[in-house]
Amino acid sequence: MRKLTSIFFLILLTRLFAFSPDSIRTICESSLGGRDGAVLLADAHSGEILAAVGSPDILSGERFFPPGSVFKIVSALAALEMGISPAEKVRCTYWYNAPGGRMHCSWYPGHGIVDIRRALAVSCSFYFYHLVDEGVSPDKIRYIASLLGFDESPAKNIPPVRWQKLNTLNAPYMFAIGLRGIEVSPYHILRMMLAVANRGFSKSDYSSIYDGVENISRDSWDVVCDGLRMATTEGIVKSAAPNGIPAAGKTGTAPLLDNPDVTCGWFAGYIPYDSPDYVLVVLVADGSGFSDAAPIAGRIFLKIYRQDLSEPHIKNANFDEIWKQTSD
Repeated sequence: MRKLTSIFFLILLTRLFAFSPDSIRTICESSLGGRDGAVLLADAHSGEILAAVGSPDILSGERFFPPGSVFKIVSALAALEMGISPAEKVRCTYWYNAPGGRMHCSWYPGHGIVDIRRALAVSCSFYFYHLVDEGVSPDKIRYIASLLGFDESPAKNIPPVRWQKLNTLNAPYMFAIGLRGIEVSPYHILRMMLAVANRGFSKSDYSSIYDGVENISRDSWDVVCDGLRMATTEGIVKSAAPNGIPAAGKTGTAPLLDNPDVTCGWFAGYIPYDSPDYVLVVLVADGSGFSDAAPIAGRIFLKIYRQDLSEPHIKNANFDEIWKQTSD
């Protein structure tokens, strides 16, 4: 009986201390490694922000950044809600003939045939340019963004996103992939991902449930979440899901609007993908989503997933080893 009591006492202690606020913050800080940027980690169920670490001027909302391809999540939802079929396929040939001149995709020589799920998974910009010509206008994209809370303060003292005019022929295409017309803080992206992870239900520390987000259909949420899962299994975000961790997410890389020679890098995602417990946003102010933000996310996910004792981890626990540790 004493050994059995010790076993459950050890499990209880691990539950209590594995994710103390200090340990969560330490995990996020050490993974960011002193880079200019920010990491936000939230409880997917309550929306509570468990850790917010990084550069003070980013966390305070003084510096905003273009979201890059993370914003393709919004554009994809807009397309699905206006009736674009998730089965519709497009052949990506790298160069896209837009009204203001040719625009290139994110991968040379092109992604080949893609549908919307695969376009999210491999971040095919060509596909999203095509959506604009199919009628997915900036107004439709911005409407979905408003449902996701982009026009509201996502956290205390953080202003709404900064919208800019789209004053060139190709600006609507660049807006659809998050390179023009919008600047955000990590808190805006976190709020969006809380909604995505919960397929339409979301709240944050300082905001109520989003007005109107229930107007987005469950089918649209499911398609987008499929694409985000594919990104970590067969797409470009594998580094955010090391050792087969069941993550879903999206990266983004964007030139700074006031300094185009410098790019910022994003990752936004959640674990586990089928029943999310944690939502994570990583921003690197001088870097890329693929090379910088996603590996940081992978380190955080790996540490969290190893320590979390929720199912299926308890089923796989080595109770023989625990027994040895608690024996006389």
